[in-house]
Parts: sequence; structure tokens; C-alpha cells
Amino acid sequence: MVVRPRTPADGHHGVVDPAAVDLLLTAEGRQLLSSLPHPYDPQVSLSLTRSLREQGHSAELVAAALTQSELRTLARRKFGEEADRLLFTRDGLEQSSRPAVAQLHARRLADVGVRAVHDLGCGIGADSRAFARAGMRVTAVDSDAATSAVAAHNLADIAGGPAEVRVHHARAEDPRWLREARQGWRPHTRDGQLRGARHAVWLDPGRRTHGLADISGRTRRTHSPADMSPPWDVVETMALQWPAAGVKVGAGFDTSRLPDGVEAHWVSHHGDAVECVLWWGAAATDPGTTSAVVFSGQRWNRLQATAGPLDCPRVGTVHDIGTVLYELDPAVAAAGLRSQVALELGARLVGEGGYLTGDRACETLWARGWWVHEVLPLRPKALRAWARREDVGPLTVKRPARRAPGGQSLPDADALRRRIAPNGARPATILLSDIAPGHPAAALWVSPCPRGETAGP
Repeated sequence: MVVRPRTPADGHHGVVDPAAVDLLLTAEGRQLLSSLPHPYDPQVSLSLTRSLREQGHSAELVAAALTQSELRTLARRKFGEEADRLLFTRDGLEQSSRPAVAQLHARRLADVGVRAVHDLGCGIGADSRAFARAGMRVTAVDSDAATSAVAAHNLADIAGGPAEVRVHHARAEDPRWLREARQGWRPHTRDGQLRGARHAVWLDPGRRTHGLADISGRTRRTHSPADMSPPWDVVETMALQWPAAGVKVGAGFDTSRLPDGVEAHWVSHHGDAVECVLWWGAAATDPGTTSAVVFSGQRWNRLQATAGPLDCPRVGTVHDIGTVLYELDPAVAAAGLRSQVALELGARLVGEGGYLTGDRACETLWARGWWVHEVLPLRPKALRAWARREDVGPLTVKRPARRAPGGQSLPDADALRRRIAPNGARPATILLSDIAPGHPAAALWVSPCPRGETAGP
């Protein structure tokens, strides 16, 4: 069942549909949207709705404009001031690439000679904007009518891009536009070798259920490749048919599902794991490899997996925890490169999550260092006693972003914080981690290692 959009009469706003986009692109809609206060304030939404209705604007236009005002405010975290010139859908904003990440995609395709990109599942057009700005001809396709209308608006003002940027409302696998797209090139020569990579396909399959939206207009996330749109078997087939291809999937993509011959990049930006990209054909410059691509120090840094198994020492009990705990960058952890970083740092593996430990602090791009003050039992009663003893007030509780295969189940961070109920004055941080098979999990009281520090706290 689809939940009805909330209307201005409710004091809220609903989903973005094609009619709403059409209203916003009228002269009245553009003027109204540009006149709204920034940032969006839900506390004044109801009174603002009434005021705008009294000025003669329709209920539908007011709802559409306030929805975009809210989305633009949210989008500023990802797009900066550029958000104020774009239109959004809720799902499209969440799945869209950050500008710096989209530029990374465009640079890879440009470096292998791509001149025309077919962006399938283009969403709000974030990647297509980067492709066009890199000088490529862009054909953007999305199966959702409202999303394709939003993308058409967002791609209309690309400064310095090619003259030809087209947006289709169609399914990625629709044969009508595929026939048009393939005119002028053939995927293989007679001997089976790839031609040049002048044409590429970029696939960003939808990872949310279609048609089932909550009251805010957001749909439910799906983690099953078969439930992607288009489904994984279609994605893989299409990627193999083009001279060069890139497929964007979630950062939690299972490494065991990697197709043969692809190059896989897990990407993090300012500490957030944002995606996994699979490169096919000419776009796979190192076929069969996996890497973590980390934005740090105002530049992109790449850690590529080494060949063969790596043998690293492991923690057996809490007594093996050193003076330093390393928290892996989430892209490094997702790419399965923990052992490689452990050998680089001379560290030991802690449990099955994203932690390492050592006896001295080393600077690294691939992990954040924490000084370990105390290893505590992971029991609420023991942690409450610790909080009273140390006069803990503001408490940060961290746990690995996802449970690793074979790892112990850890309590929810927010629920544990409520059970500890600290009421002191000192801020503190605890990291939750399993330790070793057969050993109870623990909470580690830590504080950050400043960069360049090599002595203990």
C-alpha cells in the first residue's frame, strides 16, 4: 500500500511526483522556490504554508516548493551551495554520488578514452553532471518519471559541457533506446578483442523498493541483488556488452559475489563508506583486483590488495590488547584489507570487525588511532560503575559499522548508552568489539591519537 502524500493542510510535504516538478518549473514555481527562507525550518512550516496559500499560491505548488526547500537543506551536506540550484527526490538524494566521488568516476572513464557515457539509473543526475563537465556526451536514463524530470532540470545548466546531454524516461534495459545508443559502435572486433572505449555504460541500480513509500516519501532499502532495479543479472549482462562499464553498488557489497575479471573499488569520503564500484572492460585497468579508495588529506588515496593469503597475529584475550587501537577506514574494512594494514603497522587483529591493536602509534591513511585507557566488561552494570568512577557525562559509544562473518553480536550503541545513563561531567568514548572466539566481547575506553603523536597518553 502506498502511503498518501502529506499536504499543506497537514503542515507537511509529500513525495516528489512529475506534476510537482512541472509546477516548480513554471515561472511562478521558480520564483516561489527562490523566495523561500534558507535553511528550511520545520517549526515554521505550517505558518509558512498558510501564508503562501493566502498569497494565492495553489496547495499543490506550496507543497512542492516546501518539499524542495527541505530537500535542498538536507542536500547542502552533500552538494554544498550547489544544492540551491538543483531539484531532488528523497530516494535520489540519498543514493546520489557526492560531487567529489562523481568526479572520481568521471576521471576513471576519461582516463581510458571514454567520450560518450550512457548513465543508466541516473537518479537526480549527479554522476551525469560530472561526466558532462569532463567533456563527455551523456545519455541519462531513469525508469521513474519524476526522477527523470528532476535529472533533466539538473543537467540543463552544465557550464562548459558538451552540447548533447539527453535524458530519457525509460527502463535501463529498454531495447528502444539501447538500439539508438549502440549505433556507431560495435562491442567487439571479429577476433573478440575490445575496440576503443569511446562508449561506456554507467549503471547505478536502484536499491530501494518501488511504490512503497513511508509518510516522508522514502522507500525501503533492499540489500538483495535480485531486488535491485534493474536486477543484478540484467546489470551484469549489460556491463559485459559494452566496451567499458562501471557499476555502482552499496558499500556493503559482498566480496564473495565479485564477478571474474572486474576491478572493485570500495570508496570512502571523509570517513563515510559511500559505495563499491565495479569496473568492467577497458575501465578495469587492473582486472581481478580489489582496492580501497580513501579521500584523506584533500586527495584520493588507493590501497590495493596484495596477492595471496596474509598471516597476521591475532588477539587471544583482552590482555593482548595494546596501548593503541586502530579503527580501520570503513572502505578498507569492506574491501577485506584488514590483514594488509595490520602487517604494515605491525599490529594484531582484534576479533572479526574493523579493529587492530598495537603497542605504538603509527600514522596511516587507512585507520584512525585511539589510545586505550582501559578494557571494560561489556555489561551495563560494570559500565555504569565505570561511568560513576570516572565522572563520565557526554558518552560516545561506537561499534563496527556491520557485523563481520563469524563475529559476535554486539549491543545497539544507543540502547547501551541509555542503560549506562552517565550523568557526570567528563566526555568519554568507548568502542565495542568482539575479542576472540570463545572470549566475551569488551568495551574499550579510548581517546583519539593526534596525528604525529607516537607516545602514550
